[in-house]
Amino acid sequence: MIKGPNTTNFIADAVKIDDKIIKDNNQLKIIVSIKNIGAGHYFPTGSPFRNVILLVEAKDLDGKKLKYKGENILPIYAGSGTDTSDYAGLPGKIFAKIIESNPLSNYCERIPNKQGIIEPYIFISG
Repeated sequence: MIKGPNTTNFIADAVKIDDKIIKDNNQLKIIVSIKNIGAGHYFPTGSPFRNVILLVEAKDLDGKKLKYKGENILPIYAGSGTDTSDYAGLPGKIFAKIIESNPLSNYCERIPNKQGIIEPYIFISG
């Protein structure tokens, strides 16, 4: 099998994603850590058309989504509308290279080789 940037194995070999879940009364804190373990360069690469969206959600035992109470939300260019792949306003982060300096660069970053990031997400139940 040839690995390419769109294959699950390619991404699984490049980054490691872990989460830690802390429940405190009616709050659920999810701490997501992403480490670039094998890309050999920034993840995603420097090509501006390569990007990765981290989407974080929490559900109760009945499958109902919990309300997000944080600031890490996906920007408008993550897709706005009613399609299932429109993620703007939902908890998460975009990883991409922005070519020029503009307000969009505040929402994007790339992970250097052998380094990682930690992102907290807080949800409220009931």
